Amino acid sequence: MTRRDFVNQNPMLPSDASITAYARRLSSISEGQYTWDGMRCEIKRMIKKGLFFTDKPIATMMNNKKQGKVRWREVVKGIRQMQNIYDKASYTQHFANIRIDSNEPILVVNLADLHIGARGVDYEQLEVLTDEIIHTPNLYIALNGDLLETAINMRGVKEVTNQILEPEMQMEVLGDWLNEIKHKVLWATWDNHTAEREEKFTGISMFKRILGKEHNLVYSNGICHVDLQVGEQTYKIVASHKFQGSSLLNPTHSQQRYMRFQGNDREIAMSGDTHRVGFSWYYDGDKERLAVNSGTLHVNSGYTKRYFSLFTVPKFPCVELYPDQHMFIVYPSVGHWKKSKETDQNTNY
Repeated sequence: MTRRDFVNQNPMLPSDASITAYARRLSSISEGQYTWDGMRCEIKRMIKKGLFFTDKPIATMMNNKKQGKVRWREVVKGIRQMQNIYDKASYTQHFANIRIDSNEPILVVNLADLHIGARGVDYEQLEVLTDEIIHTPNLYIALNGDLLETAINMRGVKEVTNQILEPEMQMEVLGDWLNEIKHKVLWATWDNHTAEREEKFTGISMFKRILGKEHNLVYSNGICHVDLQVGEQTYKIVASHKFQGSSLLNPTHSQQRYMRFQGNDREIAMSGDTHRVGFSWYYDGDKERLAVNSGTLHVNSGYTKRYFSLFTVPKFPCVELYPDQHMFIVYPSVGHWKKSKETDQNTNY
């Protein structure tokens, strides 16, 4: 064994030890085979040739450490596969085509802001409204949000205790109510009282699931463009629980704003949220447009009476659509529509 091999096979002293000290140590363990001076000369030659460094151990360690590498194209491919899975699993939509074969005009009620579960709701009027929906021929409804109260924001004790039904019971009531009227529902949209609050705190929405999956309704978790064909006519409608923008003087400002800047091809816009009954029939250039905003059944809301108004109107504007000519007429409520039809029948021309 050469001195170089002997040096390589024996671990060195700490890095602050001198070459002489290291040579003496190696000489002592060689049992007289090598003198300390000879060992010192060998170490110096190794250092000069770069074969040995006094601040590193001679012994080396080997392992199978895994080396990771990300290839972005592989990642994107996986993402696209997951996007496809999510798309196949989704039951919400932002564009809908609905057809009603009818030789007579139909009435579409903009129904929103029922707030079932709140203590201040007119539940007698809810029963009257439901029976009217079920038993009125050619009447259909658009459910545009805030059907339930769902006070889970925890903004204050008063808001929570103003619920006469806990949120779980509200969901049960909603499901059973839909069993009676779902054959009259054209579409349904998201809302801020239930869908948005559920998504905020849990990431999922039972409201969306009940409407869009369990009852198989056309459901939009955002703004929805509906092409509604009635007989020979197709009406371009946009619906959402609420649109961006507001006006103190015009309750339909946000609907008009959307049709002007986003839904340029839409002619009717429906929403709710503000509890301010309103509708505007107007021309935008050469295009006839109609903007409709829902009232509410939550007529005794302490929040509304404190911050907005002492007066809440439980009316839901509706739109009559004709099958044989492109014409739509708005009414403040189903009652107004019925009265108009009675007048037409009693009028002799």
